[in-house]
Amino acid sequence: LPPLVEAHSQLEKEGKKPPAIGMFFDTSILQWNSFNADGSNYHVDLTTDFGKEWFYTAIRDFWSLIPPAKWARVDGRPIIFLYEAAFARAQDPERQFAYVKKRFQEDFGVEPFLVKSSGWKGEADATYSWGGAVNGPIIFKDVIALGPGYDHSAVPGRQPLIVDRKDGQTYIDRWTKVLQLDPKRRPWMVHVETWSEWHEGTDIADSREHGRTYIVLTKLFSEMWHSGT
Repeated sequence: LPPLVEAHSQLEKEGKKPPAIGMFFDTSILQWNSFNADGSNYHVDLTTDFGKEWFYTAIRDFWSLIPPAKWARVDGRPIIFLYEAAFARAQDPERQFAYVKKRFQEDFGVEPFLVKSSGWKGEADATYSWGGAVNGPIIFKDVIALGPGYDHSAVPGRQPLIVDRKDGQTYIDRWTKVLQLDPKRRPWMVHVETWSEWHEGTDIADSREHGRTYIVLTKLFSEMWHSGT
């Protein structure tokens, strides 16, 4: 995170306007974490006080390293996207998100804006569905998920799964479908999947493989989205 903040500040010094920084909470760490003294994993149980504290600590530590002026916000509230719920040992639908918001308010003076994937129980501020890189655009309540394609051929032990990028045409076609929705009725947020998940080939970041193609396309389509096109 410190290099991310440093790069963000450098771009600002150059007169550029880099995107604000939000949090994507990779919840796989709720199961795979080498937390215990013997190197074994602690499978986080959100029905326990310790489990809720463990869950919140990852959120607190992230935001403590990002200057508030750089926070990506909705109505002043910093954005947190939660990955899949299946990695938690157990959930507490009544209290798990209320606990996060209460602790965040105490530590940072503002409530976070929580966007949960559809498997999470309990009340969040918005809901999305993971899988937009493979099957997008996925329209789920408040959020549309999409991505440029998929290819995890480099990952050992996985069955073949490739969604061809077609030199950017897959990404263009998905964004076009989204923009064809009535601006007055369509969901108000788009979740792009992903920035740098290199091993699954869903990245839109600057790369030797694709250059800045997907950054340029994302800028183009996001500006059209925000303008109500």
